[in-house]
This record gives sequence, structure tokens and C-alpha cells, in this order.
Amino acid sequence: PSAPIMTTVNAPDDHADLLSTETATEKQQSTVSIPNLGHISDNNLFNSSSTRIKLVWQAACIAAISAAVLKLSSAWSLATYLAAVVGLVLLYWSYDHKQEKKAEISRSNRSVNRRNQSTISDRRLRPDNALFSTLGVTCDDFLQFQAITDRFSTFQEIVEACKATQLDSFNMIVAVDFSASNEWQGRRTFHGKPLHKITTTAVSGILGSSVSKQWNPYQRVISVLDQTLSAFVPPGAGIYGLGFGHDATSTDAPTSSVFNLASECGIAQFANRSQFRNLRELLTAYNKLACSLSLGGPTDLAGVIRRSVDLVRQSGGDYHVLVIITDGQLSGNPQDSIDAIVDASDHPLSIVVIGVGDGPFHDMCEFDDSLIRRKFDNFQFVDYHRVTAKAKNADQSLALHCLMEIPDQYKSIVRQGYLKPASG
Repeated sequence: PSAPIMTTVNAPDDHADLLSTETATEKQQSTVSIPNLGHISDNNLFNSSSTRIKLVWQAACIAAISAAVLKLSSAWSLATYLAAVVGLVLLYWSYDHKQEKKAEISRSNRSVNRRNQSTISDRRLRPDNALFSTLGVTCDDFLQFQAITDRFSTFQEIVEACKATQLDSFNMIVAVDFSASNEWQGRRTFHGKPLHKITTTAVSGILGSSVSKQWNPYQRVISVLDQTLSAFVPPGAGIYGLGFGHDATSTDAPTSSVFNLASECGIAQFANRSQFRNLRELLTAYNKLACSLSLGGPTDLAGVIRRSVDLVRQSGGDYHVLVIITDGQLSGNPQDSIDAIVDASDHPLSIVVIGVGDGPFHDMCEFDDSLIRRKFDNFQFVDYHRVTAKAKNADQSLALHCLMEIPDQYKSIVRQGYLKPASG
């Protein structure tokens, strides 16, 4: 704990000794002591006997002059008048003295309050090394990490901000959650149906590139990404599609906990490819897998994040944006996911998680701003149903929130020296 701070409040000369006091210690967090006023000097302005005599003498003189003016001739009338005037003066002095005393106490209390609040604030802001040690972080981590705030209100502002940071394009990875919790996570937000429910009309709508109200949340999100974020993918660059959370023990299921959507979807045209040319192809592969895969678990972001880091390394360190579509229900201890997010901040990778279904999304919200061991804020969470429910343009609202932190994340990546700004 810090040493006590001596504070002196400026006051009239006759009261200087009253307001010099020592700051409340650690035990005075919740209570404020009222200073003892018993030590006020006898030479005080109002306690001084000479001052009282002077006041009475002045009052008597004023009364005598007034009596002469009023022509009070009888001794009794004059004495009564003088006594009344002197009494009024003494009453006024007594009242004024009490008011001044109350004012001094009030000023002193305010001073003590300010010092106590300052002391408590200092304690709150003072890094607790023992606590940080328990959490596995340092004071430097706490002081250096800055969460990125959501500061854009339109999609066009995002586009302009990307241009200002010389971010014209980025590589994209899209990951889809096939864990079992998707079976019941649509009770409120998807009319009680499983989130991966595929209907014939929805599939035909996708193939005809027209939006169908029967699409499930995963189809809707992929479709919106195709209409908005695809413009940032460089011409000729492929898009990786990853799946995770499925039952790897079921017949004909991918045996890896994280698998490639293109090579595992069973569609001939994608059989020998690791990437899709665009998000429409990825949507076609998803439709096939959603009808055939057995859902499993547990939901864990660690595997898909680490696979994405490997893809970034294989590209030579190009900037990538990983979009994970998930119901957000992490199973068991989230520490593996936390460690993967922290480790990913050593690479030019932004992570955007889009939560579909009923939630809750407490873990995702914590990941967004609270992992202070990261080199930069590399994680953005978007609640799909919340940001689109009342939006006039649901597609642009989703795209806006997906890209909300991308310009600032890209600037942080450049500052870290992970890559150079794009020329142009």
C-alpha cells in the first residue's frame, strides 16, 4: 500500500490549524470521520473575549446614539433599549458563530471525502501484482493492451476507413460449427427448428441466388458474406472453408476434428480442391454437409483457430480474416479457446465470430474485450440475431458489425511488424 498523503486545505488564517489533517488510511474505505473541533484556539475570531467586549462596546455606542436620536429621556426606557440592542447583537454573534462552525465542518468533510475517494481510486487503479500473477499476466500486459471500440455507424464508413489504412483486400477463411448444440439452439430464434435444418425450397432458392425466408441462420450468414465481404477478397484468391464440432466417429464422417469443407463435402467438382473460388461454392458445399453430417461436440474454437494460423503461415504471412459461424455454446473449460486466441495475436489474423441461435454468448463477449495477454485486440463477436432484428437493412448491418474492428486491427498488425501496409 502507498504511504499516507499529507494534504492541507487553504483556509482563513485563524483556522489554518483546523483543516490540516492526514489522509484516511486503508481502513477508512467506507466511513468518513468528522474532524474533532474541540481544539479550536481561544484566540479564535469568535471565541476571543476581547472581541466580545469590543462587539458589546460598539453595540452600546450605537444604542446610545440611537437613543439620543429617538429622544428616549427616561432612565428605564434608555436601559431597556440598550439591553435589547446588546442582546440582539449577542444573539446574532452566537448564530453567526454556529453557522461558521457548521461551514468549517462541511468544508473539512468535503476535503476528507475527496481525499478518501482519491485514495480508493488509486487503490483500484493500482495494478495488483499478486492478482496478475494468478491470472498468468503481467502489469505490462494490463497497461499495454487496448480493446478496440466499435466506432463506425455505416458500412460506407468502414469502406473509407479500410482505404485510409491502405487495406484494399484480405484473404478469407470461413468456419462452420457442426456441434450437437445446434439441434436445440433455434427454439426461440429459428421457430424451434435445428439451426442446420435444410429445406428443399431453401436449397433451390440458394441455387437461384434469391433469398428464401426458409433459409437457416448459417445459410443466411454465408449468403450475406457473399454479397458484402466478397468484394474484399483479391481476384483469383481462394476462400478456405473449414468445419468443426461434428461427430468424427460416425460412418463416412471426416476423422479430423477440423476438416476442409471442399474436400469432404462429397461434391465431385470440389473433390481435389482445398479452396473455393467464391462463397457461393462454399454455400453449396455447406448445404450438402448439413444434410449428411452427424452433429457432435464439444464446441471448441481452439482447433479451428490453430488450423487458421497454420494457413496464414503457409501463405507466407499474408493478412487473413477468419469468420467463425457458431451457436456459441462452448463446452467445458474454455481455456483452450482462450489460449488459441492469445497465440493467434502473434500473427496477421483477425477473428470474427458470428453467433447464431438463442445463446447465451457470455464467453464470446468476454473473449471480445477481456483477454489482455493478446498482442492486439484480434477478436470481434457479432450476435447475428441482435444486429439484424431491427435493422432497416439487415445484410448491411451484419456486414458492418463483422468489419467493425478490421481497420483498427489491421493498423495494430502493421504496428506489430507482422506485415507491411499494402502499396497504393
